[in-house]
Amino acid sequence: MKKKILSPKISIQDWLKFKPYKVPSSYDTFYLERCREIYDLLGKYDDWLEDIELAEDEKKNLACILVSYYEDFISEIGIWKGFIDTNQELYGTYLPFYNLTDYDPDYLNRQDFAYLVWHFLTKYNEDSTQAPDSGWIMDLAEKLYEALEPGIDDSPATEMYDKLFSVPDKQDFFGCKEPLQWFAIQSYLIGMDFGRQLRELTYEAQYSGKFAPEHIGPVLYAISEPFVFTKRSSYSALNAPEWFSRVARCSAQKREEIKNLCYWHPGKYRLEETHDKTYIRFTHLYTNQTYLVRRDSFQNSKKPGTDGMMFQMTLIQWNGDWWLSGIMYSLYDTEKEMKQYQRSITNTPWILPDNLIQTSIKATEEMYQSFVNFFGSPLAQFKNKAEINEKTQAFMEYQALTKEPDPQKLATLQQKFRESAGIKNSAVDYTQEFKGRPDKDFATFFAEGLGIITFQGVGDIIQLMEKHALSPKEKVDLFVSLTNGFQPVFARWLLANYPTQNIGIPVKSDVDGLQNMEFFWRFYHPEEFDKIYPMTIVVT
Repeated sequence: MKKKILSPKISIQDWLKFKPYKVPSSYDTFYLERCREIYDLLGKYDDWLEDIELAEDEKKNLACILVSYYEDFISEIGIWKGFIDTNQELYGTYLPFYNLTDYDPDYLNRQDFAYLVWHFLTKYNEDSTQAPDSGWIMDLAEKLYEALEPGIDDSPATEMYDKLFSVPDKQDFFGCKEPLQWFAIQSYLIGMDFGRQLRELTYEAQYSGKFAPEHIGPVLYAISEPFVFTKRSSYSALNAPEWFSRVARCSAQKREEIKNLCYWHPGKYRLEETHDKTYIRFTHLYTNQTYLVRRDSFQNSKKPGTDGMMFQMTLIQWNGDWWLSGIMYSLYDTEKEMKQYQRSITNTPWILPDNLIQTSIKATEEMYQSFVNFFGSPLAQFKNKAEINEKTQAFMEYQALTKEPDPQKLATLQQKFRESAGIKNSAVDYTQEFKGRPDKDFATFFAEGLGIITFQGVGDIIQLMEKHALSPKEKVDLFVSLTNGFQPVFARWLLANYPTQNIGIPVKSDVDGLQNMEFFWRFYHPEEFDKIYPMTIVVT
């Protein structure tokens, strides 16, 4: 019988891109052969892949990812398990979209292959809509299962990942950061997701002309840091520390520490006088909080400058200590620049003292009630930006009235102010008062617990939700707006207050679009799923 000749297009380097080592062994040769088999199998679906405009290198990446999932199962690495266990906790199902009656979370599954293909292709080309259960994707998933499942007993396993993911209780910060960094940027799921984004940012930095050649190295390092610690992926909005905490071989206490690495403390710091042999003292110039930072987290364990100098840097807590992570550079801000910094809104609110956070939460709750009292709803629609500015100013003046201590006097003042501002004085039925108004294209929405968000095109979308039937284009517009256009907190409110009969995936599919909205929001808007803090937090 003639021996099957596999495509040589995938090289060992293609496979090693997703591995934490550079030197291959016979173990890698085995899986490279599987990659070539899968690459050839993908070639039978080129008509579909060409419609998505899948580049040749990305086709190789897809083959390597599918085989890496297989390797993950064989060697019990735990990356895929971390993902599906998260889904189970979030949605009550291991995967969205599919009938999982015969699904085994501890074995290979056809649905896993289908999901991997759909996720990869959708993130590669978001302008091309593919149903997760497209006939060709489900057929490919079946063929992938048939190609790989029979070889389970003959496939080599490795204990290398057990060692790589081992985090002893006494491990120092950099000993944990090294495997976390690989996991975030190179592993076959989150690494593929972040890798694309990081390559684009790296290319832009290298060829933008904004940085001197000697500064490129530090700049690229700084660009990669958010991917390692804080950035959320399209895989159910997991960030690297949260996901890595699920695969790390460690104690429960250390697992929690790893998960909390995402709450880093960036900002401007002042170096204070200290003679301690273990720590260097800094003051955060935004919060005025003191940090004792491990000397051995600085290069050569030396103090980085003279007392009183200011630095931009990021600190991370590990083993009960603060460690420098990433690039540190000196600052020469003027007094005016420092005051502007101290009065700005922080995008890392967890750095604030708890009393300030609680004060901000209370203030936001009060403002939310005032907004609803004034406009009659968390949603207010306007004809143009000028009307937004006018009514927002009126609302802020109305909000100031809430400091009036006499309840009866307050009610009278608020009533008069609403009337003078042209706001209707009646209880509002959201689904009646705020029907779709294409003449009112702009809107502000007060997201409870967060703050005010401004949108455009809300009236048209509400009209589409209320229409009896939609054209194919309208179905696309509605679905894209609710999943990938508006912020999830607003889309969720629209679905709770307006008809939902027109919500569905706008291509032939048996997938329930409405039922899977929470998944789509995490897929398209992962950055919206951090811990909730008011947007109004400032230091005064």
